[in-house]
Amino acid sequence: RPRGPNAADHGFHERPTANLWVMRETLECAAGGCVPCCYKMVLHRDPNHPMVPNQRPECCPRSGNGSHPRGSHHEADPSPDPHPRFDPVIRRIGWYTSGMRVLTVGDGDFSFSLALARGVGAGDLVASSYESRETVVTVYPDCSKTLMELKRLGATVRHGIDAVSLQGTLHKSDCAQGFDRVVWNFPCLAVTGGQDGQNAQMDLNKRLLEQFCQSVHLLLAPGGEVHIAHKTKPPYNQWSIVQLCQNNRLDSLGAIVFDRSVFPPYTNRKALDKKSFPVHDAQYYVFKSGDPEGDDAARQQHPPTLKSVDPSHDAVHNDDQTDYQPRPPRPTESIQTALAQQGQLLRVNRDMLAALRALPHMTPAQTKTKKQRR
Repeated sequence: RPRGPNAADHGFHERPTANLWVMRETLECAAGGCVPCCYKMVLHRDPNHPMVPNQRPECCPRSGNGSHPRGSHHEADPSPDPHPRFDPVIRRIGWYTSGMRVLTVGDGDFSFSLALARGVGAGDLVASSYESRETVVTVYPDCSKTLMELKRLGATVRHGIDAVSLQGTLHKSDCAQGFDRVVWNFPCLAVTGGQDGQNAQMDLNKRLLEQFCQSVHLLLAPGGEVHIAHKTKPPYNQWSIVQLCQNNRLDSLGAIVFDRSVFPPYTNRKALDKKSFPVHDAQYYVFKSGDPEGDDAARQQHPPTLKSVDPSHDAVHNDDQTDYQPRPPRPTESIQTALAQQGQLLRVNRDMLAALRALPHMTPAQTKTKKQRR
C-alpha cells in the first residue's frame, strides 16, 4: 500500500504481510549483508527510500559461491546427509522433516526432489514429472545423473504423472497411505517460446490449477498440506491463487517467502526448457484440505507447517490498515526481535520490511562504487 505523499504516483505498494512467514536462515542472511535475500522479503523499491539495485541470486553467500555449493550434488558422497545444517536427530530441510510422505509434482529436472531426498531421506518421497523419462533427460542437463541418485537414495520416481489426474496416473501403491505434503513448484503449461504463465495463457493455467486442487485433496493424509510455489508480481498476481484454491476444496494456511538457497541443489526451470527464470518475488502458498475429514488433528502424524496465528498480531503491526505508517526504522530492532523467537519459520511484519530497507548494505549512500573501493 502507498506510503508517503508521492508513493501512489510511483505505483509503490507494500508487500502484504498478513500471515506471511520467512525461514530463519533467509532473514539471517538478509540481515548479514545479502542484498538478494533482502529483496526476497521486501520485493519492491520504495521511491521515498533510496535502495541499492537487486543483485543476481548467485550473489547470495548460500548459493553456488557460498558455503553450500550448487552443482556438486552428483559427486559421490558416502554420508547420508551432506549438508551439516540439518538436524542430526530429526532430519530437516526447510519446513520438511524426515518421516513425511512427500509427493513432488511436475518437478522438471528433479532437482527439488533431490534436495528433499538429501535433506530428509528418500524412503517416503515420490518424485514425479509430467514428461516421460526420455524427454526430461533430453531437455535438462545432468537429469539422468539426478534420477540415478534419487533411485540410489531410495526415492520412488514416476514419469507421465498428470497433475489434474493424480489418482489416475500414480500407482495405487503410491497413494495407499496418503501424502503429508504435496509440492508443486511454479505450475504452468509448457508453451512454445518459453512464455509460460503469461497473460495469453492465464485462463488455461488457472484452469490447470483448479483441476489440480480438485485432484490433490483426495490424496492428502490427515493433516496433509499442499505447497504451491509461484511468483507474485504481474501478471502472476492475477492468478489469485489463494482464492482459486479455496474455491476448489483447499483452505489457505498462509505463505512463506521463497528462498531457493534453502533447498540446494534446486534450480527452477521453465517448462520443457533448461533455462531458469527470476523468482525473487515468489512465495510458497500453504493449504490444507477443505474437507472436515481431511483435517482430523487427532490422526495427523506431523504438526502443521505454519502455526495458528492470533488475529491481534496483525492489528498490533497494522498490517491490514490502509493508512499504515511504519515507525522510524531502526535497522536491527524488529529483525533482532524476530530472530529471538523460536522455530525455523518467523512471522513477517511491515516494521521488519522497513528495517530491511534501512540496513547499511541496502542504502546507496553507504555503498561504495568500484572506483572508491580501489
